Amino acid sequence: DPDGRDWVVVFDHENKTVTIEAKYVVKKGDEDAKKSAENAVSVWNSLSGEYGLKVGKDNYIVNFDLSVIDDSEVDASNSDRNLNTYRLKSSFSNPNVRGETNRNSIYVLASDKDDFVVSSHEVGHSLGLIHPIGGQKGLMEEDGGMKSGHHEITTDNVRNIIDLALHPYNRDPNWHSGVGGYREKGT
Repeated sequence: DPDGRDWVVVFDHENKTVTIEAKYVVKKGDEDAKKSAENAVSVWNSLSGEYGLKVGKDNYIVNFDLSVIDDSEVDASNSDRNLNTYRLKSSFSNPNVRGETNRNSIYVLASDKDDFVVSSHEVGHSLGLIHPIGGQKGLMEEDGGMKSGHHEITTDNVRNIIDLALHPYNRDPNWHSGVGGYREKGT
């Protein structure tokens, strides 16, 4: 990832949209990881158009454009941006851990490869989100919302992704979540 960004937020002032873009790279031929990653990003992509953002006096629609590619599709000149690796692991040192994100690397327990809660929760971390503080419910709870029964991606989650892209250096350096950037369409 040549510019150090795991995702980017693209402002299109002409169409009044904000699009969150990222790519998840799996090893060529690893169909289990590819399917798991595709299921994870589809949770986020399905929310395109569901959230709004006030920019100045205008209302913008928030879209998600998260995609999965295999490592043979990564541009040889390294001009591809917003790349995150997505891998399945047979185990973690902590038996209670089902997934892990460290900046732009996502690992999901192979036995949970079809669990959208685990995989989409880890994608949330790659988009800069951390576990909420203060009783907030939803997908980004430490257990993905399993105990609370809430698996939704909240308005605060979406606002935080955009805010972290606009202000990437106002974050705790100990976070293992991804780092975003922003650009305006055409730049």
